[in-house]
Amino acid sequence: MGIFDIETTGFYSDDSFLVAIGVLNNNKSEIFFAESTSEEKKIIEDFLKFLRENKVDVLIGFNIKNFDIPYLQGKLLMHNLDFRSFQDFNVVDVFEYIKNTRFTSKSLANISEKLFEKPRNSPSSKIPNLYIKFIETRDSLFKEKIVEHLNEDLENTLMLAKKIGLI
Repeated sequence: MGIFDIETTGFYSDDSFLVAIGVLNNNKSEIFFAESTSEEKKIIEDFLKFLRENKVDVLIGFNIKNFDIPYLQGKLLMHNLDFRSFQDFNVVDVFEYIKNTRFTSKSLANISEKLFEKPRNSPSSKIPNLYIKFIETRDSLFKEKIVEHLNEDLENTLMLAKKIGLI
């Protein structure tokens, strides 16, 4: 089982960049970060290799059926990788279990703040600018903020999956 999430500079595979892929497996976080925009293919390949080597058969995430996996499938096509790479996984989308709840916002950040009293350090909307600043300056502080955000999302998804009883 692996909790996973991605960070991107936009919503569409064909006009944005894949910044990072994070996976939480056996309480250990692994981050695949694109040090440049040309490393998208490499981090996807490294991520899929990690899943195979660690025998991950279940992918758990927040809104991964509507965003993360379709986004990655677009990138798979763009980089001539196997489009069917995700078909052998059992995919559990935590969002599907809470989408009909009456929270003011169904974002992972809002739900985590309300249920676990964990305020968001950096909103997702800041990721594109942080990545652009990282690419322009190579200042590791920007990368660290992105990785911190990704690790927060992984941890919050894990806690929510446990609270719902999926894990």
